[in-house]
Amino acid sequence: MSQLPAGWSITNIEDVLLPLSDGRLLSQGWSPRCLPGPAHNEDEWAVLKTTAIQDGFFIPEENKKLPPNMTARPGLEVHPGDLLLTCAGPRRRCGIACLVRATRKNLMISGKMYRFRVPEKHISPEYIEYFLRSADTQQVIDEMKTGISDSGLNLTHERFFRLPIAIPPFPEQLRVVKKIGSLSSKSKRARQQLDHIPLLVERYRQAILAAAFRGDLTRDLRPKSNKVWDEISVGDLFEWSSGKNLPSKRQAGGSVPVIGGNGVSGYHDTALIDFPTLAIGRVGAQCGNVHHSEGPAWITDNAIYATSISGRIALEFAILFFRISNLNSLAGGTGQPYVNQTVLNELAIPVPSAEEQGQLVRRVDTAFAWIDRLATEATSARGLIDHLDRAVLAKAFQGKLVPQDPRDEPASVLLQRIRVEKSASATPTEPARSRRRRQ
Repeated sequence: MSQLPAGWSITNIEDVLLPLSDGRLLSQGWSPRCLPGPAHNEDEWAVLKTTAIQDGFFIPEENKKLPPNMTARPGLEVHPGDLLLTCAGPRRRCGIACLVRATRKNLMISGKMYRFRVPEKHISPEYIEYFLRSADTQQVIDEMKTGISDSGLNLTHERFFRLPIAIPPFPEQLRVVKKIGSLSSKSKRARQQLDHIPLLVERYRQAILAAAFRGDLTRDLRPKSNKVWDEISVGDLFEWSSGKNLPSKRQAGGSVPVIGGNGVSGYHDTALIDFPTLAIGRVGAQCGNVHHSEGPAWITDNAIYATSISGRIALEFAILFFRISNLNSLAGGTGQPYVNQTVLNELAIPVPSAEEQGQLVRRVDTAFAWIDRLATEATSARGLIDHLDRAVLAKAFQGKLVPQDPRDEPASVLLQRIRVEKSASATPTEPARSRRRRQ
């Protein structure tokens, strides 16, 4: 902030806050359990949860009803134009800010958040919101928090008031807000498009597997008669066994992977099997998941594994078949779903020649590798967009995002006017709160 453009000023955020109706610059909510009073209609008032305050948007539906035997406090009601800031809770939830653009009536802030306003003819509320959301400001706020555990931190109002802020002339504030909004809307659209990629990737994977087992991927390998593949019962080609229980506390941490319904869950120093095979989740939410065990492994009792596979079926081909079979949809059980050997053995598996099986696996692997590159590039692009958003905010509060206009009234004059207006409207404040509320 030491090299700001001409016309900018550095001050503390306390200097740009507007006194509320009680003369305070900031109000902190009360916990409903501390508000005994006359009964009221429970549908009238509610208290905001901290999850209502998100990074850049406000969710008025995130609230809890005020118990009927508690009293409401209209002075803590949230209104459009309020700025809200969480001031207590886990590190990731303490210090989050948003501007209230619209809300329902009769919502109170809780004791874990602050409510404040700025004089909108001098200070843009959106400018303050973007400033509080910027990575540099969040780092400063993080250093202001007090507490001995990341799960329970506090941001006192005394410390928050000392937060330094760079103020440009008011017209430039509006230009900054407009520019950030324009760039943010573009990055939001790009982010939304990229967020669809994982779903599209999975759909494409399924489409490739479906084409593979229709014979489309290897049609060129079959004679002109286009002979249909044989279909053989899984029970005639495979023999199965359930794994053995191995709790995590008994795993010795060797080099042998421990495979269950959710894949590798740890490592052991002893193998249950010493040959390549496939394992299928047997019970619970992971039933039907298919995993490749490439060598010695311990298969847990949450999975079934093939103890013997006919020479007519390549292991990699069999894995692809079971993955496309959507085994989870075939699970039995009314409470705890399960896939057993009977379910597996009743399936019919198409059996092309050994050469065609090998080519099919290779062509699927090639297609999957291309899809994986696409997914990786999408993830990288998502990270670049997040980095770009942070860079935009950083430039905005260094005076580098929009051009300056020498005709704009300097921020120093603006701040002096705010001080005069605050002094003229000053009213006696309430007595200090209890020591519990003083940080």
